[in-house]
Amino acid sequence: MDEDSVVELFEQLGWHGRPGLTDVDIAQLEADLGVTFPPDVRAFLRWSDGGDDWLGEAYVSIHSAEDLRACNGDEFREFFPGLVHIGGNGGLEGFCLDYRADRILSPMVSVDLTNGDEDAYWPLGPSFTEAMRRLSVKGDPWPPSDTDGDL
Repeated sequence: MDEDSVVELFEQLGWHGRPGLTDVDIAQLEADLGVTFPPDVRAFLRWSDGGDDWLGEAYVSIHSAEDLRACNGDEFREFFPGLVHIGGNGGLEGFCLDYRADRILSPMVSVDLTNGDEDAYWPLGPSFTEAMRRLSVKGDPWPPSDTDGDL
């Protein structure tokens, strides 16, 4: 997948965020969080340091670098091991990179931020780009429908 397609998706849907980060800023953020972001997340962060707006059918809030550091502290890591909380729907639903199985190409999951039970994780897509594309077309994934397993 072309890493720039995530930026094209956000631009096509008129989503506006903050000015992007430099590669140095992104590398420092990765070091602070102890992860390596997938290429599409890095491309997004170069384009925008987060923001919130409607992305097609879904309201999407993506954390800024400062908020990423704050939202992924010890308490979050204790209740959601292996996940990096990158945003959400503006409520109690969190959108997370899932590093539990793959430390490089992490899929996206949606979690209820009040429930750390892994049974409450819902797959959003095999990548950040595909998760955002899915949200833009299908809207909020809660409650999950029988057809949502077919990402």
